[in-house]
Amino acid sequence: QPGVPCGRSDVLRKNIQGWRNMMKRFLCMLFAVLMGLSCLSFIGCNSEPEFTEDGKKIIRFAFNSWDVSNRVWERVINKANEILDEQGEKIEIQGVKIAGSGWNDYYMKMQTQIGTGRGPDIGEIAESYMPQCIMNGMALEITDLVDRDLNMDDYYELAFNGAMRDGDKLYGMPSSLHVLLMYYNKDMFTEKGLEMPSRDWNDAMSFTELRETAKALTSSDTGANKVFGFQGAPYMGYIGMYAKSNGGHNVFDDAGNCTLTEPESLEVYKLFDDMYFTDKSIPLPGDNEILSAFERFEAGKIAMMVEGTWSLPDINEIDSFNVGVAAVPAGKGTAYTSEFLNSFVIWKGTDNVENSWKALKAIYSEECWNIMVEENFCGLPVCKATLENYSDAFLGNTMDADDNKCLTDALEHLLNVPYNAFYQKADDEANQAMDKWLLQTKKDDGSIYTYADYAEEVKQIVLSAKAESEE
Repeated sequence: QPGVPCGRSDVLRKNIQGWRNMMKRFLCMLFAVLMGLSCLSFIGCNSEPEFTEDGKKIIRFAFNSWDVSNRVWERVINKANEILDEQGEKIEIQGVKIAGSGWNDYYMKMQTQIGTGRGPDIGEIAESYMPQCIMNGMALEITDLVDRDLNMDDYYELAFNGAMRDGDKLYGMPSSLHVLLMYYNKDMFTEKGLEMPSRDWNDAMSFTELRETAKALTSSDTGANKVFGFQGAPYMGYIGMYAKSNGGHNVFDDAGNCTLTEPESLEVYKLFDDMYFTDKSIPLPGDNEILSAFERFEAGKIAMMVEGTWSLPDINEIDSFNVGVAAVPAGKGTAYTSEFLNSFVIWKGTDNVENSWKALKAIYSEECWNIMVEENFCGLPVCKATLENYSDAFLGNTMDADDNKCLTDALEHLLNVPYNAFYQKADDEANQAMDKWLLQTKKDDGSIYTYADYAEEVKQIVLSAKAESEE
């Protein structure tokens, strides 16, 4: 270090490193204490009553607290308690509001409270945190309970795969579900005399058809007046469904190896590269600086758009043109849609698993799913009866019966985002690295950073995140 006499720098370095390590340990301990204290005002601890005044066993349900969720979960809990009363169960569910800035705060507070034996009985967690919950023993296995008491014919069973499952063991049940669909401007197709995109998930629009159709719908204008044929990007959460439909894998093969540089995935990246730079039929980052991609679609400046069902409320507000719903484009016929979930769990440390399960079953009833849909809170319901009864609420009055069927059929083509202990970190870094490709950054040797370079970098990001998680 500058200014340190020769011969003393090693000693000083060791002292400094020792001080840093001591401070890290202190700060970690302080953080844990503060997290615990911050939760005490929200989470029931051992000193709180276990029974109501009329002798009902209290089951505490933890949820991520914000203005809308507070209202919805209050309605759901009240309805679930009515169901428990009708069943003659001496159980009362009480809500536990976990305040914070998002799912990471929620997860940290759950981890702290469960670790100190003061956690709630049941709750909800984002799917991206399920691998950590399972690995750290925070969520209890519920395989036998589900097999015993749930009729899976009443639910979309594919939604029960993914991060809530570890091999044959199930640790959660989907509490909300969003999928990807392709929305399109029907009027633009009619004006151009083009065939509407396929709504059939078993015979979806092919990659070749997508490229040619997008070119035909793209205008020669520039700036805000330009019409783009397609909007989409091969993000980590999306590349798997495209590669799978192309005969490849969903980011990882069965042995856990990253497959992003295999031919089936590279073909997807090349498709997007051709549409970005050769056809100019997909907006680049700079094209969406003034208007977002969704705002461009609303304004009739994008013809087809792969987007989540979280946008359906806004889609239903469009009245300047007719909107259709189609299957996500596929490489070889059968299409898939990435699913994005939250999960209900029974937390480790509950003092009565059976009562916690009864409470969770009541929350999982059709009546409670109906409330979540009425509040536009859960995305698509996993309960088939609720989706059937409320299907018009999702697509509004502007879409037809075939659009509705396409939406429902999507739930038979679910593909889980392959969350694991390191996926989220890799996903964040991979999406940041995408700009080097889309902005055609120059490499050190003066050549352009290509889609193949991006695929290789993402693979290395995944491998690095995996190695870090194993340390």
